[in-house]
Amino acid sequence: MFTLCGPLGAQAAAVSLSSSGGLQPAFSRTTPNYVTTCVPGKIKLAVSGSPGISSRVDSRRSVSGNVSTSVNLKAGHKTVVRLSDPSGTTSHSIRCLPADFPSLASAGLLPASIPLLAINDISGRAQAGRVPTSYAAIVDRRGAPIWWRKDAISLVNFFATPDGKLAFGKSGSALEIRTLNGHLSSAIKPTVGETDAHEAVQTSRGTWLMAMHESRTGVDLRRIGLGAGQRVTDSKIVEVDAKGRTVWSWKSSTHLATSETLLPQITKSKLGNITSFRETSAVYRIRMGDGGIDWKLGGTATPVSLNILGDPGIAADRHLLGQHDARLLADGTLSMLDNGSTLVEKGISYSRPPRALRIGIDPLTRSASLVDVFSDPSIGSSPCCGGARLMPDGTWLVAWGGTPFVRAYAPDKAISFSLRFTDPKRFTYRAVPLISPLITERTVVAGMDLMNK
Repeated sequence: MFTLCGPLGAQAAAVSLSSSGGLQPAFSRTTPNYVTTCVPGKIKLAVSGSPGISSRVDSRRSVSGNVSTSVNLKAGHKTVVRLSDPSGTTSHSIRCLPADFPSLASAGLLPASIPLLAINDISGRAQAGRVPTSYAAIVDRRGAPIWWRKDAISLVNFFATPDGKLAFGKSGSALEIRTLNGHLSSAIKPTVGETDAHEAVQTSRGTWLMAMHESRTGVDLRRIGLGAGQRVTDSKIVEVDAKGRTVWSWKSSTHLATSETLLPQITKSKLGNITSFRETSAVYRIRMGDGGIDWKLGGTATPVSLNILGDPGIAADRHLLGQHDARLLADGTLSMLDNGSTLVEKGISYSRPPRALRIGIDPLTRSASLVDVFSDPSIGSSPCCGGARLMPDGTWLVAWGGTPFVRAYAPDKAISFSLRFTDPKRFTYRAVPLISPLITERTVVAGMDLMNK
């Protein structure tokens, strides 16, 4: 999208480009992608600069000097403005946002290790009296949305597959696999049971690990303050093939006691045989062979619990509180977002600011230690959701769940990039780096163009 004929240096003409619907991000000759609002379908573009500048809008003829012109645009469609001066030519794409697309503001630049970023606005499902809507979007390194798709069901999981497609997970529904032009390639779900594609991970052999729900009644929950004879929904992890046939399964009710539940909710995440349950505030290593638990990190103390070193914990050594996005890194350490969710025990309420964690595991000594931990002083709480990803270059990408902020942090923890929903009630479930030779700015923009012919 960015072309340059000759160097843009000190001799480049001073120029500005503006849209009647505003531009996000702010205009710069080095920025190729922008979005604007265009209600009721028309925008007015203005180019101003020194006499040496000329501009061309789409296929129209080139015009020298200052110019003001109108362009008719539908939601999702774009116009391209080419600016030329003696130093060269730059190309700038301006795409029209849907009227209900969540407003975003960005600052800084994503690190080179994160060429594109996937986010999903799920807060529309909480709007009273309205049909729930949800947007999945891809933004470039400057925070400009360059691809999006709207759905009537809350999209709580959005990531790329190894073969260059996009996966959309929905609560209570299948995991949809779509091409970049929006075509439905497949829908993955178990043949039996209530699917929750809230979380899904593709294995190296092409199968999928995902969650299911199973209900049972008559359960005594008095030990966690919820009474006897209760109806509960258990978590079940299943591995399925492309046709939804079960290859492997694991039930929480078989291996976890109800007394381990600290935050009674139905939210879970997993990666291979490392499984994180928010409601128990713990991460487990599960043996695929017999379903047994090798170790437990956080939560209530059990015979397989690891001794966590160097972390004072909170509330009787509660080291994790409602964590999300536990990931097994290449060096064997774990990364995650510890939300610091409110915990009530024996009538006492505990909580803490959220923090990004990297934890080392030593199975021989049955211990764990904090390799890296940090919080953002401006983020006081994270009631749900979110995630923390450590990139190979030492950058952290953190979606502070339940808040409007997604930020990238340099190895010294300085903020290098910030993306914010301008409506404080909106947030992304998590933010996922898109790192694939098949999913690039060029292929993503081409897919968006095909979706909006």
